Amino acid sequence: MSSKVQLVLTTAPNPGAVAVMQLHGAGAVDVLEKLTGVGDWPPGRLRLVLLAGVDQGLGVALREDWAQMMPHGGPRVVQRLMARLRELGVMVAGEPDPVTVYPEAEDEIEAHALTAVARAASPAAIELLLGQAARWREWLRKPAGEREGAGAILARSKVLNQLIEPATVVVVGRPNVGKSTLGNRMLGRAASLVADLPGTTRDWVGGLAVIEGVVVRWLDTPGVRETEDAVEAAAMELARGVMAGAQVVVAMRDPGTDWPEVSRLPRRPDVWVVNKVDQLADEGAVADFGVEGQTPMGVSAATGVGIEELGRRVLGCLGLGDVRELAGRGDGVWAWSAGMRGRLGVK
Repeated sequence: MSSKVQLVLTTAPNPGAVAVMQLHGAGAVDVLEKLTGVGDWPPGRLRLVLLAGVDQGLGVALREDWAQMMPHGGPRVVQRLMARLRELGVMVAGEPDPVTVYPEAEDEIEAHALTAVARAASPAAIELLLGQAARWREWLRKPAGEREGAGAILARSKVLNQLIEPATVVVVGRPNVGKSTLGNRMLGRAASLVADLPGTTRDWVGGLAVIEGVVVRWLDTPGVRETEDAVEAAAMELARGVMAGAQVVVAMRDPGTDWPEVSRLPRRPDVWVVNKVDQLADEGAVADFGVEGQTPMGVSAATGVGIEELGRRVLGCLGLGDVRELAGRGDGVWAWSAGMRGRLGVK
């Protein structure tokens, strides 16, 4: 019977506080009984249970063919529960049907929007996505000649999609200019080693940073310099590949250390930053460090001076400087997935 049951992970595959795992199909409640050892599941009754001896979490049977489990969201917990469910004959769905996952949705568009909300990395995406069902309905009601064109919608969507799948920001500079300190401030935690020694960061490290409700992948690279250390050289080569694929590259220096050699980078930086301005007698002297026609901005990663402005510049490079204004242009329609792009007649 359980061979007809499918498992859908409705939360993002990233680590989180709670994961939501849904069982669909005839026999879903039977699987929940086997997994928990609890034999009575009145519809809608939420219970705190031990899930397969792996983790304590919540379980609920919503219908005979629809049940949910909510364990802790650690990757290993989810993996072990999925393995146990496979042993019970449950099939893990690859790309779940949004209507199946969200039967409470008013229509297919709303189901697609709820699926995107579950995947979205940025808090700024949630309100926009929840308003998209109404915007799409209005767009579809308009005569074809009065609708905003697919080209404009796709261009807007390409930018807004960075709210679902975070863009990558890479900081590059010579050793010991404060890249790791900046990264730690942006991430709000100690992700990098910080020391007054060149080459402290030998690989690219980082995490997710939140800038005005927008999540980005913030990566700190090893200092760009000549080296005979094979491990450090390999790390720098790896970092060049990361830079090449980044949406934003931030070049950094400090008052006593020059800019990285642009000719050695796989692409030109988008933002130029002078760190440690707290060490300057006159912060206006930052303009004296201009390079290649670029006027740099000054920050102090140690004290926080200029960090908010740096965040705004990064968002500007991504086209996300004003998310609400962007989402309000034209009909405000956002085609965030292949299914929504299909409504525009494109793949």
